[in-house]
Amino acid sequence: MVDGDVLTAAGAASGIDLCLHLIRAGHGISLANSASRCCVVPPFREGGQASYIERPMPEDDATSTSAIRQWAFQHLGEPLTLPELVRHAHRSLRTFSRRFRDDTGVTPRQ
Repeated sequence: MVDGDVLTAAGAASGIDLCLHLIRAGHGISLANSASRCCVVPPFREGGQASYIERPMPEDDATSTSAIRQWAFQHLGEPLTLPELVRHAHRSLRTFSRRFRDDTGVTPRQ
């Protein structure tokens, strides 16, 4: 849980979530994703428990796929194809796929 400058975790798994949150906040999503793979844990865990850390969207910069991921999140009720995501991202398929994988640790199809 994040409350201003105070971060807390209750349990082993949420402690790992907290560590990944700190890595993501201080060093970026790529390093956090790499650390999660080394720990054999998913970089983001779903969960409805209050003890889980709320994860902000990754930083929005010129190379990030955060804008298209936000757009896709808002259109989850619609069929989303990879060509449609690429068109909205205004990137080539190869560049979009590579950047998406760098940002999230998975391919767009996954």
